Amino acid sequence: MIGFEGRMFVEAVIVGAVAMFLTGSLVGLEYSYRVYPEIFRERRVDPIGLLLAVLGWTLLAVSWMRSVLVGIWIAAFLIGYVVNMRPGYGRIETALGIVTFLIVLTWLEGLGPR
Repeated sequence: MIGFEGRMFVEAVIVGAVAMFLTGSLVGLEYSYRVYPEIFRERRVDPIGLLLAVLGWTLLAVSWMRSVLVGIWIAAFLIGYVVNMRPGYGRIETALGIVTFLIVLTWLEGLGPR
């Protein structure tokens, strides 16, 4: 059973992460509409989106393993920024970010006690 402090931590993580994800979504959508007037982009990777996706997913993996509340919130903002860009944009960047998340998570698991 989770104690009061543990429950408060979990609730803070969830509420903060959802709020930051939604904020990042709005900012990313606005960015993509301003930068890309075309309806759909053909196989080009947005360097800013790629950087934010890799940073966000890496920060999520590290913060998750270390239980860092603010890191999870910042990661949610960065992930929301890229995931909710204009339709057709941000999918390659998100896929590369998820691969980075899995690599970092696997690496951090290997560093733990045996």
